[in-house]
Amino acid sequence: MQGVEHDGYEELTLLELVLQLHGEFGRILEPIRLTPLQAGVLLFIRRHANARVTDAAAALRVRQPTLIECGSESPGAEVVGHQASLG
Repeated sequence: MQGVEHDGYEELTLLELVLQLHGEFGRILEPIRLTPLQAGVLLFIRRHANARVTDAAAALRVRQPTLIECGSESPGAEVVGHQASLG
């Protein structure tokens, strides 16, 4: 990925921007002991209560085992497990 120059400054590549955002989310979520992926899973489940695990995995672009492991390790795991069992 090449950076694009704008007004004499090199703008960030998409990968650099994603890594910056991941780091920012990590710092914000650290006090509640969530990873960005865990927060994304919880947000998806909250917004799509009737979704199945396969739907959530596809929407978040992760494999089902990753999603299930992520949900079982999060502080809100009982919520994730309950919602997943409903779908």
